[in-house]
Amino acid sequence: MPSNPGNHLHSARVSFFLTCLLYDIGTTGKNITAKSMSFVFHGSVLVLDFAEVFETPIEQAENVAEAVIRHQDLGDTGRLTRIGGLIRLTTIFDNMGGQNELVAKETIESVIAAFPRIIGHCALRRYFVRRMA
Repeated sequence: MPSNPGNHLHSARVSFFLTCLLYDIGTTGKNITAKSMSFVFHGSVLVLDFAEVFETPIEQAENVAEAVIRHQDLGDTGRLTRIGGLIRLTTIFDNMGGQNELVAKETIESVIAAFPRIIGHCALRRYFVRRMA
């Protein structure tokens, strides 16, 4: 069956969405103390378990799991998937204001105006993480 570029774009969007929802799943109440390993590594295991339950394609599940592991990895060696790179960029921007020169000031201001930061994380993401934890 020939490859459909639209399917790849849809898959990338779904992978990005799943990563945005799940990247801190290892930090939820019961998960943060469930294992002695780091929350990012434990979170990636949880992502793979979640993906299996919902019959997510293995390539997509592994892509999301790797992005969970590496979203705070600021090393400059090796390769990173597109989703992993995008999540890393947004994490750096969100947590430290880093790389802000890559985003127009007007864009930042309009996003903040449309989606003001509430204390803590996004309510939608928090809802999904709690349901899966």
